[in-house]
Amino acid sequence: MEKNTILSLNFTLALTQGTSEPTGITPSELAGQQTTFEAALNHVLKRYREGELGFWGLPSETNHAESVVTVASQLPSTIKDVLVLGIGGSSLGGRTLCHALAGSLEVPPPANASSKRVYFVDNSDPWFLHQLLARLEPATTLVVAISKSGGTIETAVAFRFLRQ
Repeated sequence: MEKNTILSLNFTLALTQGTSEPTGITPSELAGQQTTFEAALNHVLKRYREGELGFWGLPSETNHAESVVTVASQLPSTIKDVLVLGIGGSSLGGRTLCHALAGSLEVPPPANASSKRVYFVDNSDPWFLHQLLARLEPATTLVVAISKSGGTIETAVAFRFLRQ
């Protein structure tokens, strides 16, 4: 694994020093969990070395980024909005990347020629989808369905509904 750190985790506000007591974790409580944390880390690293966690090496695998750029360059220039259908982990990765790179997804910025508004439909609430669709133009909206298993019922239902 490469030692280049692109993202870091700041858990200061989870500690008692970052909160007003009695909330937060004390330094001694955190230290008391070190063995558990190390065991969990070793378990994850073992699964990575055995090839079970393909996503772990994504930051250094440029072929995926190149594929994304290729597909994106083939999209019609009229696309202003991207509607991502996926539940749980199927939307979490994209949501995390968009949030990290562009800020809050709750209020997407206006679309322009070089960027698109991205919306994540990651629940089965028909009211949310109805309200969102009322604001989008079908001719300028790209729909992406993501399902790791290929059989996620909520994603399949939303996709079938949108195809009509």
